[in-house]
Amino acid sequence: MWEEFLDKVDKILFNMGLNGTDIPFFRGHSNCEWSLLPSLYRLDYNEKKRRKLEKILYYDFLAYSGAILAKDLSSWEVLFEMRHAGIPTRLLDWTENFGVALYFALKDNSKNPCIWILDPFKLNKKAINGEVIQDPKSDFKYNYYQMYMLDREKVSEMPVAIYPAKQCARIFAQKGVFTLQGSVGEPLENIYPDCVTRVDLPSGALSEAKRFLNLAGINEYTVFPDTDGLARYLIERHCM
Repeated sequence: MWEEFLDKVDKILFNMGLNGTDIPFFRGHSNCEWSLLPSLYRLDYNEKKRRKLEKILYYDFLAYSGAILAKDLSSWEVLFEMRHAGIPTRLLDWTENFGVALYFALKDNSKNPCIWILDPFKLNKKAINGEVIQDPKSDFKYNYYQMYMLDREKVSEMPVAIYPAKQCARIFAQKGVFTLQGSVGEPLENIYPDCVTRVDLPSGALSEAKRFLNLAGINEYTVFPDTDGLARYLIERHCM
């Protein structure tokens, strides 16, 4: 079953390659019923209340993180830090690394995991008529603060694939990339179903998938390269 799962993934990537996609995005879900929707949009809020909360969270994060974060972060980098701290944002996490996505799919003793595969070039062609994955610091007219705190012109009403600089330790370790949700609150698989594919991991393949991660050296510490991640890795390795 593990080999069949890998064959399905390989065929999807092969077809993407034929269309010129050399950087697929992966996302692992421990529950295949979960939608591709950023945490800010999972809240049962209307758009007005959601936008108000987004501003409150951004300003409060800046106010309370002064002693923790570097002083020269751009507003995009602040947003990336917020996302990796678990704060609701309009970002949906993806990775360039299939193994990292598989790791998240298998977290928390999942019973029905899956891997989502996104063609970011096809997505951006549809969303903004763009040919490349967008670098928010250089490709967007306005920064995050200007667009979403000051309500200037937005990039798109639809989700857009973005490729951040890997300055955050977690983004670097996880080979992190994102989709940036616009004002449309629908899941990505509903908006652009031909841009994403879900591959379910059969229950009979779970042991082989975990063995693959072990052989590849992908664990809690490699994915979360800080003292918390190290502690969780050591506890899992020696105390469980």
